[in-house]
This record gives sequence, structure tokens and C-alpha cells, in this order.
Amino acid sequence: MQMIGKSDATLASDVEIPLDDVGETDKLKPSAKGAEKDGFLSKLNIFGSRKEDTVGDKDEKPKDPSISYLQLFRFAEPFDYLLIFVALSCACINGVMQPLMAIPMGDIILALATYRPELRLPDGAIGSESFFDETTRRALILYLIIGLVGFVAAYLQFTCIIISAERQLKRMREEYFRATLRQEIGWHETGNATGELTSRLQADTTLVRNGMAEKFGVVVQAAAQFVAGLLIGFSRGWKMALVLTATFPIAMAIMIGMVWVLNARTKKQQEALGEASAVAEQAISNVRTVAAFGGQERNLRKYEEKLEVARKSGVQVGLATGTGMGFMFAFVFILYGFGLWYGSTLVQSGEYDGSKVIAVFFSILIGIFSVGQMAPEMEALASATGAAYRIWNTIDRQVVIDATSSQKGLTPPTPKGRIEFRSVGFTYPSRKDVKVLDDFSLLIEAGKTVALVGASGSGKSTIVKLIERFYDPDEGAVSLDGEDLKNLNVRWLRRQIGIVSQEPVLFDGSIRSNILMGLADPVAHNNSELDTLIHAAVKLANADFVWSLPHGIDTGVGERGLMLSGGQKQRIAIARAVISNPVILLLDEATSALDTAAERQVQKALDQASANRTTIVIAHRLSTVKNANIIIVMDHGKIVESGSHNDLLQRNGPYAELVRAQELETGDADDNVEGDVLERGEGTSPLAAGSEKKPSVTRRSSKPDIATRRASSGGIKIERLKSSSDIKKAEEEEKAKRKQEDAEYLRRSTPWRRVMLLNAPEYGYMFVGAVAAAVMGVVFPLSSVVFTGMTEVFAKTGDDLTNGTRYYTLLFLAIGVADGLAFFFNLYCFSYSGEGLTTRIRKSFLRALMYQEISYFDNPRRSTGALTAKLAEDAAQVKGLFGQMLGVFIEFIATVLAGAVLAFINGWKLTLAILAVFPLLGFGAYIEQQQFTQIGGQAQLEQVDTNKLASEALSNISTVAMLTKEKYFGDLYKSDLESPFRKAVKAALRSGFGAAAASGGQFLVLTFAWWYGCTLVKSGEYTGTQVQNVVWSVLFASASIGRVTASMPSISKAKIAALSIFDVLDRTPELDAKGDSGAKPEPTGEASLQTVDFKYPFRSTATVLKSLNLDIPSRKSIALVGPSGFYDPTAGAVTVDGVDVRQWNVKTLRQRLAIVGQEPVLFEGTIAENIAYGSPEGTTPTQEDIESAARKANAYGFITGLPDGFQTRVGERGSLLSGGQKQRIAIARAAIRQPNLLLLDEATSALDSESEKVVSAALDDASEGRTTIIIAHRLSTIQNCDRIYVIQGGSVIEEGNHLELLSKRGMYW
Repeated sequence: MQMIGKSDATLASDVEIPLDDVGETDKLKPSAKGAEKDGFLSKLNIFGSRKEDTVGDKDEKPKDPSISYLQLFRFAEPFDYLLIFVALSCACINGVMQPLMAIPMGDIILALATYRPELRLPDGAIGSESFFDETTRRALILYLIIGLVGFVAAYLQFTCIIISAERQLKRMREEYFRATLRQEIGWHETGNATGELTSRLQADTTLVRNGMAEKFGVVVQAAAQFVAGLLIGFSRGWKMALVLTATFPIAMAIMIGMVWVLNARTKKQQEALGEASAVAEQAISNVRTVAAFGGQERNLRKYEEKLEVARKSGVQVGLATGTGMGFMFAFVFILYGFGLWYGSTLVQSGEYDGSKVIAVFFSILIGIFSVGQMAPEMEALASATGAAYRIWNTIDRQVVIDATSSQKGLTPPTPKGRIEFRSVGFTYPSRKDVKVLDDFSLLIEAGKTVALVGASGSGKSTIVKLIERFYDPDEGAVSLDGEDLKNLNVRWLRRQIGIVSQEPVLFDGSIRSNILMGLADPVAHNNSELDTLIHAAVKLANADFVWSLPHGIDTGVGERGLMLSGGQKQRIAIARAVISNPVILLLDEATSALDTAAERQVQKALDQASANRTTIVIAHRLSTVKNANIIIVMDHGKIVESGSHNDLLQRNGPYAELVRAQELETGDADDNVEGDVLERGEGTSPLAAGSEKKPSVTRRSSKPDIATRRASSGGIKIERLKSSSDIKKAEEEEKAKRKQEDAEYLRRSTPWRRVMLLNAPEYGYMFVGAVAAAVMGVVFPLSSVVFTGMTEVFAKTGDDLTNGTRYYTLLFLAIGVADGLAFFFNLYCFSYSGEGLTTRIRKSFLRALMYQEISYFDNPRRSTGALTAKLAEDAAQVKGLFGQMLGVFIEFIATVLAGAVLAFINGWKLTLAILAVFPLLGFGAYIEQQQFTQIGGQAQLEQVDTNKLASEALSNISTVAMLTKEKYFGDLYKSDLESPFRKAVKAALRSGFGAAAASGGQFLVLTFAWWYGCTLVKSGEYTGTQVQNVVWSVLFASASIGRVTASMPSISKAKIAALSIFDVLDRTPELDAKGDSGAKPEPTGEASLQTVDFKYPFRSTATVLKSLNLDIPSRKSIALVGPSGFYDPTAGAVTVDGVDVRQWNVKTLRQRLAIVGQEPVLFEGTIAENIAYGSPEGTTPTQEDIESAARKANAYGFITGLPDGFQTRVGERGSLLSGGQKQRIAIARAAIRQPNLLLLDEATSALDSESEKVVSAALDDASEGRTTIIIAHRLSTIQNCDRIYVIQGGSVIEEGNHLELLSKRGMYW
């Protein structure tokens, strides 16, 4: 008899759901699969209303959106339906077993209560020995059958439903990821941040999975238990059953009211958690910028603000759950008393005898109690439908610009490349009030080269995006060979285009794999053909440096290409663009990161590649566009001038002004010198030539580089390009190493005590919750005594029956009130402490991450996706155990102790005998826990790794779309899901035995207990009352073990999560960026490098700097090529203000520095917030300070020209601004810092000539009184520096001022 289960309800408030699908604004339409399953039941819509209306935008979302429950199974296949059918059939069997147990139990109780051997009654008479033997024998056989059936049914229920859910989860994640990749760029820019999408991919899909797995099985089992209890009760005594069930609507009303309140309370928590996840993802992915500006506390405060909202909402969820479940279980016990009273009236009237009342009472009681078991699980099912709505909405969304379809649109066989803009008007979806192009018309003849020049933000890059059809124009049309782009197949169109963007994106893989991404279908070529194509593309892009890298073309580039310099990345991107021999070339600042020599070579090659090919060039360096057929000068979305280079110079208009702005002082040197200088030598990147590092294992070390799909008779097959033998060997070694590390990780002891210490501020709440849990635990063993007394009362008549019934009715009433209050305080207090713990863990985890040294993030296993997944999942897993589950464990201990005490008081011999077989239940729990920890834990770790790929693809969605690699990344993600899926299935198959032992074992233990108890009664050692008291006490303890066993997966996941959390919290950073220790010398601005050697931590055999010596005088401007510092030198010393940087207080050192990087990073927020981000920690800049910094960066004009001015939002990573606008805001961010040492790494590379001239002058002014180090390729930006150092191979080879170096006619010249 499973009368326990109320503690399952305590998990109700542990559900955390990420943000609603903000920005997903299209109609939710059923898929083909979903439509097939939409029948009558699916329209019942029990758990939420399915919205068929068009969903409004962010401010017009429907209330409590969800789908009908049966639609959760849209990804189920025939085999899944078979598994579900088996699982639910077994769940029904398990449910029926509980009330069915009332039949043999009633017979045994009757036999014990009436057994009178001393009366020598005739055989077969009630109370006779033969009646006792026959009745107990028949009942025990039935018990045994129930136990064996329960064992098999529990195993099949557990394994089948989990396997089915895992299969559907795998397909769901795959389809959702493909759907996010399929969405047009405008969708990603309007409220669908990478952090929210990856969180939804990880967390929301898990909620849906839970709604289809164990919790679904519990609901069906409880429903079967409820129906069976009613049927048995009505069959044994319909009148009493009818009266008892008349109160059922009250229980239903309580349950429905609780679920309704929970849905309302969780909505705000979902949104806050989604927003917090987005903040964390930005901070981790841009950790170098955060560290450089000491912005850790700013990001943490923003993160904590979102978490605080989530915490308060979570506490309200606990309050609502505690109130609802408190009323529920108070009502249950009051129902006990009511049932007893009414039963006594039936006995007194002669309609029922005592055994019939007991049988009906317990049958209905078990059925009614199942409602309590069902309530929290139904809340989880409702959460699943809400989470599924957001996922389904994305999957079913009608994409405006679908680049994944090969059927929609025209695919002309021989495109020529004639492009025409006809009266085009355009505004970005995220900024409808800013007109970017206004009545813009332009004709680009096939095979011609057209250059677009003009100020930053004039609409140049927008033209490229419209040609790629990232967006459609609001007015007018864009056509290719006379055909409107809207009529062309999008994928075909983009495959006719090769593009190199201003900020090139490389993916974590080998150089080979990144170049081959430029091909539509690499597997259409054999290896020899691929090698030929790669060599030609590398040569054309002047990327020959790849052959001298540690493993040549197979060398890994790191996450976002961080292991390469800017120039190296740009040349790889050029090779990627030209390898497919495209009809159209789009070069958006394609050579901005190249040195003069490399640029000349690449430009010459690009000029050759442009022959007979339509080419559009966007550039600020006019030296790269002077050979264009037509040069278009743009301003504010309109053409102000056009013509050839010579024609425009003769006109002496805006173009001529731009040319003059780039002129150089050449002294006595050759007058043909242009405004450029050397790129950082290859030695400045982590992949320095000549290193002997073992090959980088790309993306996931166990997986090679390229994945493509090839149709075969067996379905879709993933094939990856072959690598060299040493690469394969390294991959195998890395895979084995990782497997060993994971195994050791899972064998470590769990720091539960330290987790408890994190909960110290809530100890008061935990104490009250623990006392309440203990009261809850004692209630049912105490009830066993009352139940036993109740059976004795029904053997009496007259006043004894009336008085006894009244006494026990009042007892049940008192127990009900006590249990209801205990339930409320238990759920509320542990919810409060659990929310406090998870908030504190998340804060501490992100804080620890933010203060790790930068080399920590160079580890491939610490990618942004993996770390954000841990941040989202691990705290929730620990909370699941130390929140409400802690109350469950305390209740379990109290139940076992109280039950054991009562059992020993009533009969020590029988108690000891039962306890001897109890380890069978514990052994089952141990098996389940071990399997989930060892196998399920590995699956959990691998599942986090899959988030790395998802995060990388979604954060670079523009590049994915540009390369038409949506299918490629979708296939790769599908492949990555396979291993954790197989491990999860394996864990379910093995741990199912533990679940079966715990479930079926209860019946077997009870069979043994009743048998031995009856034996003791026959021998005269025990009375029937003693046996009942002992068995009842043990019964409740065994049921508690079953509940704890059901929580074993949660315990295993919490253990792994706790280890993961403390691994980060306990790690001591190699650079202390927040402590007060270290030198804080007076600022002078002097710096020096003395015999410095340097190697990147994860490229330890690649020497980047070799015996480098530099002297940087105070308050002077110097130019050089070299790395910017987040690392310590391998040998030698770097000093600032005369003190070795290793002796400095890191926080103080960075407060005195400011940096503007080559690829500036902005954070989601307003322009004002991004500029203010540069102010030192602890200061609050005024609006006047912000505007002053903007003026210095020549950004004030374009900012005030925006409708919202300084309050304009910049989008994720500044995606809503042009490259030049971003760079000027980054310069303003550095200017507001007022640093002693200013580091400018290509600070003006994305600026147009006029802006650069103004900003350079401003930077010159800003450099007064401070030391400035400039890294640049344009000579115009460094010609006025006091000293210029030329670095090659990690060493200085030339030094002097601009004119001195020109006169030497050396490397600089």
C-alpha cells in the first residue's frame, strides 16, 4: 500500500524555466507529425491553451502560452510509441497494484483480528485455525504475485519511458537547433540573444523531456491507482465509496488552484533566468574585454540583478506550493476521520461489517492519495507544455528568408553577376526609425569591380547584406541578372557569392576545415581535388604561412580563431571566399588587417580573381580601390559621387578629400609609399612558425574537422575528411585522456558539507523546514498506530464503537492540521533556502570565472558554450538536492526512525527479521545511483560539450548563413548528440533494475513481514495487534525508501554538478585580479620588456616572442607589432613604472591601462552604458563625461543623429552598429578611462579616412601626458610616433622614427 508519495510533491517548486521565446512572432502551426496526432484528446488542452492566433511581438505575447499535452510527442516515431505503450501499460499495472493490495491486506487483517485458536472453532469458521491458515496463505500468494509483477512492471515502466524520452529529446534538440539556424538574421537581432537560445536548447528541452519521462509515468500510475481505488472501493461498498468521493472535487479544486498560481508565479522567474543567462554568456565570451577594463563587478552586478528577480519569484513559487499542498494533505487526513465516522454509522446500522469498511476505506484512501502524488507531477507536465510552446514556435515559424530549402525559388544555370538596386529604401528590423538606405539606386554590370567608400555608417555594409539577402528592402528591389532576389533560391544565391567580412569569423577547427567551408559540398571532390583547391586558395590569399605552422593546414585555430593573429584570420577568410570560384565577390574591408607587403600581394591576387567576376569592394584604404571600374562615394544612405579613381580626383570633391586625408610625409624616401605598415609578424599569434606543438584537436578532440551529409541506402551518414596520421593519433590520445579524466572526476568524493556552508545565511529557514519535515516524517508511522486502533474499533459495537470512532476521528483531524502546517513550512522554508543557495552558487560561479586568468579560457574544454551550460544547469541540479530534496531526506530519516521505534516497541523479533531483508531495497537504490553516476554522469558531461558547438554557431550566425552551412552545423550537432544519448540509454537500462528492486521489493518485503508475523501469531508469541503495528511501521519506512530511490538520478546529477562548481570556486587564478596584494607604484608611464620570451599556455612549444627588448619612455608614443598582455612572460621581465608586472597589483595595473582592440567588443545595452563601461570601478561617470569621451572619439555626431541618441541599444556584441561605429564607441570607452598607458591595437582600422583623421588627432591629443603604444598597419596612424619598433619572428629587427626608418630602406620601407 503506497500511502506515501507526498514528498514527491515537494519537488514542485524546483522547476526553473528559461525566458519565453521573445521575438518569435509568427503563427504556431502544427507540423505534419503533429497534425497526424491531433485527435479529440489533443484538443482537450488540459494543461494550457494552444494559441492558433498570430503571436504578437515582445510586448504582445499571449498569456501563459502552451500547447496541448499530446503535442509534446510530435517527435515520437513508431518505436517510441511502442515504448510508451509498454511503459504506460506497466505504469497502469503498478498503479493498480497499490489499491489491489488492499484486498489481501484486508483478508490478513480480518484473519489476525478474528483468530481465536483457544475456542476450537470448526474448520472453515471465521476465527478457526484452518480459516486463518487458508486466508493468510491465499493473501500471501497474492502479495507475492503482486510483488513479482510489480518488479517486472517497474523495470519496464522506468526503462521504456526514459529511453523513449531520450530518443525524442535527441530529435527535439536537433530540430530546434536546425530551426534556430534556419531563421533569418533579423530574427536573431530582435530579442533572440545567443545566451537565451542556448539556454533554451539545454534547459527548456530538458523540461520537455521530464514531462515525457518519469513524471509522465508517475501521473499515469497515479491515475491508474486512482481509478483502481475507486473501482475496488465501489465494488466492495458503493455507498461508503460514493460519500467519500463526494469530497473529491475539493481536492481537485485545491490542485487546480495551486497549478494555476504556480504558472503565474513561474512566468517572471523564467524571464529573469533567461535574461541572466544572456548576460553571463556575453561576459564569458568577451572575458578579455571584461578583464582589460576591470569590468567584472559591472557584469556581475547586472547578472545579480536578474538573479534577484528570479530568486524572489522562486520563493513565491515555494509559498504557493506550500500553501496548496498544505491544504491538500490536511484535507486528506480530515478525510480519514470523516471516512471513519461515516463507516461507523454503516456498521451500527448493520449495512457493513468492520472488514468491509476497512477494505472500502483503504481502497478509496489510496485512490484519493494518488491525487496528491499527481499534483506536483502535473505541474511539471504543465511546465513542459509551456517550454514546448517556445520550442515548437521556433520550429514551426514561417521563415521570411529561408536559406535551407533547395526547392523554393529559381536557380538560374548560368548566372552572370549583373546586380541592380532600384529605388531601395531600407531600415533594420531592430531599428525601424533609422533610415539606412533612402531611394538608393545602383547598377553593377557583370564582371565589373565597384568600390564603395564613405563615412562609417553610411550604408556600405548594408548593401552587402542586401545582396546576400540577409534582409529584404522595405522599398524598391534588388535584382541579379534582372531577376528580383526574392524570386531566387536563397541557398543558391549565397553560394554564388564569396565574401570576406570586416571582422572575419573562423570556427573552432583546423585551417583546412575552415577553408573548405567555402565549398558548397566538399565530399563532391576527392582528396586530391580538395588538396589542389586548398593550395590554390591559400596561394591566392597569400596565406602561405599555414605551411610552416606546427601541423600545417591541419593546425587548429581555436575558438573564434583566437590562436591566429588578425592578419592570419583575414587571409584564411579570403582563401575560404575564393575556393569556390564564386560569380560575385564581396570584399568588406578584406585586407584591413594585412601589412603593406601582404596587402599588395593579396590585392594583386584579388584583382586577378576579380577579372570577369562581379566584385564589390568596401574599403577605407583608398589604395585598395583605385583600380576599381567605378568608385561610389556614399553618405547617409545616398550616393554623393561616382566615377573612376582619376575622374574623382580631378573633380576635387569628397573622394579627393578622402585621398588627401591618407597622404603621408615621406621625407627623402620613395614618394610611392602608401599609408600602411607591417602586419604583426606571424610570431605574434599563438601559432608561431617552427613550433613543434602536437596537433590541436579541433572543436571536440575526439572528432575530426569536417562533417557533411551524404545520402545512402542506410539513411544519412556523417563523413569527415581524413587528416594526417599524426593528427588521428593525437585525437585518439586526447580522447583516451579525456575519458580517464572523466572517470576520475566521477570517482571523487562530493563536498556536501561545503554546499551546506554556502546555505549558511538561510540556516534559520532550514531549521524550521527541517523540523517541519521531521513532523511530516513522523505523521505516517504515527498514523499506523491510529490505523491499527481503528481496525480494533470496528470489531466493537454500541457505545464502544461510537466513542472509539469519535476519538480516532478527532485524532485524524489533529494530525491533518499538524501535517498541513508542517507541509507549508517545509515547502516554503526549503524553497527559500534553495533559491538562496542556487542564487549564491550562480553568483559565486560566475564571479570565480570572471577573475580567472585569460589562459584559463584557452582550454578547449572551457569554451563559452560549455561554461554557460554549466552555469545554467549545475546550480539548478544542486538546488534540486539541497532545496526541497533535503526536506525529503529529513522526512525519510524521521519516518524510518519513528517507524523503527514503534516497530521495536511492538515486537523486536519481527522488526529485526524485517530489517534483515531491508538491504534488498537499499541495494536496489545503490545500483540505481551508481549507474546514473557512472554512465549517466558521463552523458551529462558530454551533453554540456554539445552546447559548445551550438553556442559557437549561433553567436556567429551571420557567418553560418553567409557560408550556407546551416545544414553542416545541424549535422555536426546531430552527430555530437549521439554519444550522450547512448550513455543515457545505457544508464536507464542498468539503473532500471534498481528502480524495479525498490518498487517490487516493497511488496516482497511486506509478503515476508506478513508471513513471519502470522507465524508468530500462530505460535502465540505475538498478538494480531502487535503484528499490525510492526508491519504498518515498516510499511511506511519501505515506502520512504522507494521515494528516495526515485530521486537517485537527481542525487547523481547533483553530485556531478557540485564537483564541477567547486572545481571552479577552489581554483586559485595565476593572476590575482581582485586582491589588494602587490605593488602600486606612483604612475610614470614608463614600460619595458627585458629579454622576454613568451609562449601561449595551450601552445607551449610555440615560441611567440624571443629575447625581446623594448624601452618605452614615459609620455611618449611608440608603434610596434606584438601581443597585448593578459599573460605572464615565459622568460625575462615586463615592467611598468619600473616594477615587474608580476609584482604589480593586477587590479591597479589594469586600472591604469586602456585598450582599443582590432575587433572591438560591445555589450548588449545602450551606447551610454558601453562608453561608461570604461570608467574605473567605483566611479560613476556623468552624462557630460560620456559625451566628452564620445566627442574625442568622433562619435558624438552619429550618436546624436540616432533617434534615441546615447540611449540607443547596440545589440548583442554591437551587431546593430557598423564596424566603424563600434570602433569609435570602443575608443570613447578607452578615453573615458583617462589611462596612464594607452594601448591602441588597430584602433582606427575600421574608420573611414575623414573619421580616422579626426580620431587620430583626438588620440594624439589624448596621448599628451601619457604613454601610448600603437599597433597599426596604416603608416598614417603611426608616422608621428616618437619611436617605431619593427618586430619579426618575435624579435625587434628595426627601430627609429618614421623618417629614419624610411631612410634605412629596410623592412619598414
